[in-house]
Amino acid sequence: MESKPQRQSEPEDSGHQDPEEGFTWSPKPLSELTQADVQRLAAPALRIFHHVADAWQLNADQRRGLLGADSILGIEQIERVSLILGIYRNLHTVLPASADGWVHRPNSNPRFDGQSALALMISNGLDGIWLVRNHLEAWAQGE
Repeated sequence: MESKPQRQSEPEDSGHQDPEEGFTWSPKPLSELTQADVQRLAAPALRIFHHVADAWQLNADQRRGLLGADSILGIEQIERVSLILGIYRNLHTVLPASADGWVHRPNSNPRFDGQSALALMISNGLDGIWLVRNHLEAWAQGE
Protein backbone atom coordinates (compact mmCIF):
# COMPACT_ATOMS: atom_id res chain seq x y z
CA MET A 1 0.00 0.00 0.00
CA GLU A 2 1.36 3.38 -0.98
CA SER A 3 1.84 5.91 1.79
CA LYS A 4 -0.33 9.01 1.91
CA PRO A 5 0.95 12.02 -0.04
CA GLN A 6 2.92 14.55 1.90
CA ARG A 7 1.32 17.93 2.21
CA GLN A 8 3.51 20.83 1.26
CA SER A 9 4.38 23.05 4.16
CA GLU A 10 2.86 26.49 4.21
CA PRO A 11 5.20 29.24 2.99
CA GLU A 12 6.71 31.70 5.42
CA ASP A 13 4.60 34.80 5.84
CA SER A 14 6.57 37.43 3.95
CA GLY A 15 3.71 39.81 3.27
CA HIS A 16 2.69 41.00 -0.17
CA GLN A 17 2.82 44.47 -1.63
CA ASP A 18 -0.12 45.65 -3.66
CA PRO A 19 1.21 48.72 -5.47
CA GLU A 20 -2.19 49.62 -6.93
CA GLU A 21 -3.89 49.60 -3.54
CA GLY A 22 -0.91 51.03 -1.60
CA PHE A 23 -0.93 48.55 1.27
CA THR A 24 0.78 45.38 2.42
CA TRP A 25 -1.20 42.30 3.31
CA SER A 26 -0.07 39.03 4.82
CA PRO A 27 -2.23 35.95 4.25
CA LYS A 28 -2.86 33.80 7.30
CA PRO A 29 -1.90 30.13 7.26
CA LEU A 30 -5.03 27.98 7.31
CA SER A 31 -4.17 26.77 10.79
CA GLU A 32 -4.57 30.34 12.07
CA LEU A 33 -7.99 31.08 10.55
CA THR A 34 -10.60 32.09 13.07
CA GLN A 35 -14.31 31.34 12.82
CA ALA A 36 -14.79 34.97 11.73
CA ASP A 37 -12.24 34.44 8.93
CA VAL A 38 -14.09 31.30 7.79
CA GLN A 39 -17.42 33.14 7.78
CA ARG A 40 -15.87 35.99 5.76
CA LEU A 41 -14.34 33.58 3.23
CA ALA A 42 -17.29 31.18 2.93
CA ALA A 43 -19.35 33.02 0.29
CA PRO A 44 -16.43 33.81 -2.06
CA ALA A 45 -15.08 30.27 -1.60
CA LEU A 46 -18.45 28.76 -2.58
CA ARG A 47 -18.66 31.03 -5.65
CA ILE A 48 -15.18 29.94 -6.74
CA PHE A 49 -15.96 26.29 -6.06
CA HIS A 50 -19.20 26.37 -8.08
CA HIS A 51 -17.45 28.16 -10.96
CA VAL A 52 -14.88 25.34 -11.13
CA ALA A 53 -17.55 22.65 -10.59
CA ASP A 54 -19.60 24.12 -13.45
CA ALA A 55 -16.55 24.16 -15.73
CA TRP A 56 -15.86 20.52 -14.80
CA GLN A 57 -19.57 19.66 -15.27
CA LEU A 58 -19.89 18.07 -11.83
CA ASN A 59 -23.23 16.76 -10.61
CA ALA A 60 -24.53 17.40 -7.07
CA ASP A 61 -23.04 14.20 -5.61
CA GLN A 62 -19.62 14.93 -7.11
CA ARG A 63 -19.74 18.48 -5.77
CA ARG A 64 -20.60 17.25 -2.26
CA GLY A 65 -17.88 14.59 -2.43
CA LEU A 66 -15.25 17.05 -3.58
CA LEU A 67 -16.21 19.79 -1.16
CA GLY A 68 -16.66 17.35 1.71
CA ALA A 69 -19.84 19.10 2.86
CA ASP A 70 -23.23 20.20 1.63
CA SER A 71 -23.25 23.90 2.30
CA ILE A 72 -21.68 24.70 5.68
CA LEU A 73 -18.05 25.61 5.18
CA GLY A 74 -15.31 25.15 7.74
CA ILE A 75 -11.55 25.45 7.59
CA GLU A 76 -11.22 22.12 5.77
CA GLN A 77 -13.62 23.23 3.03
CA ILE A 78 -11.72 26.51 2.63
CA GLU A 79 -8.54 24.44 2.22
CA ARG A 80 -10.26 22.17 -0.31
CA VAL A 81 -11.46 25.15 -2.36
CA SER A 82 -7.99 26.68 -2.28
CA LEU A 83 -6.45 23.45 -3.54
CA ILE A 84 -9.16 22.94 -6.17
CA LEU A 85 -8.57 26.46 -7.46
CA GLY A 86 -4.85 25.61 -7.75
CA ILE A 87 -5.73 22.42 -9.65
CA TYR A 88 -7.98 24.38 -12.00
CA ARG A 89 -5.29 27.02 -12.58
CA ASN A 90 -2.55 24.44 -13.23
CA LEU A 91 -4.75 22.47 -15.61
CA HIS A 92 -5.39 25.59 -17.66
CA THR A 93 -1.63 26.19 -17.72
CA VAL A 94 -0.56 22.72 -18.88
CA LEU A 95 -3.63 21.69 -20.90
CA PRO A 96 -5.34 24.87 -22.07
CA ALA A 97 -7.40 23.13 -24.77
CA SER A 98 -8.64 20.19 -22.68
CA ALA A 99 -8.20 21.28 -19.06
CA ASP A 100 -11.76 20.86 -17.85
CA GLY A 101 -12.19 17.31 -19.17
CA TRP A 102 -8.92 16.05 -17.64
CA VAL A 103 -10.41 15.49 -14.18
CA HIS A 104 -12.85 12.91 -15.64
CA ARG A 105 -10.37 10.86 -17.68
CA PRO A 106 -8.64 7.75 -16.26
CA ASN A 107 -5.03 8.53 -15.38
CA SER A 108 -2.14 6.14 -16.04
CA ASN A 109 0.13 7.70 -13.41
CA PRO A 110 0.82 5.01 -10.76
CA ARG A 111 -0.34 7.33 -7.97
CA PHE A 112 -3.80 7.47 -9.56
CA ASP A 113 -4.07 3.67 -9.94
CA GLY A 114 -6.03 4.09 -13.19
CA GLN A 115 -8.65 6.34 -11.58
CA SER A 116 -9.63 9.74 -12.81
CA ALA A 117 -8.41 12.68 -10.77
CA LEU A 118 -12.01 13.37 -9.75
CA ALA A 119 -12.55 9.82 -8.46
CA LEU A 120 -9.24 9.96 -6.59
CA MET A 121 -10.08 13.30 -4.97
CA ILE A 122 -13.56 12.18 -3.92
CA SER A 123 -12.50 8.76 -2.61
CA ASN A 124 -9.42 10.02 -0.75
CA GLY A 125 -10.78 13.35 0.46
CA LEU A 126 -8.34 16.07 1.37
CA ASP A 127 -5.32 13.77 0.92
CA GLY A 128 -6.48 12.95 -2.62
CA ILE A 129 -6.96 16.62 -3.44
CA TRP A 130 -3.44 17.34 -2.16
CA LEU A 131 -2.06 14.49 -4.29
CA VAL A 132 -3.68 15.84 -7.46
CA ARG A 133 -2.63 19.41 -6.64
CA ASN A 134 1.01 18.38 -6.05
CA HIS A 135 1.02 16.25 -9.22
CA LEU A 136 -0.23 19.15 -11.34
CA GLU A 137 2.03 21.68 -9.64
CA ALA A 138 5.06 19.54 -10.55
CA TRP A 139 3.73 19.09 -14.09
CA ALA A 140 3.17 22.82 -14.51
CA GLN A 141 6.74 23.46 -13.32
CA GLY A 142 8.08 20.93 -15.82
CA GLU A 143 9.13 18.32 -13.25
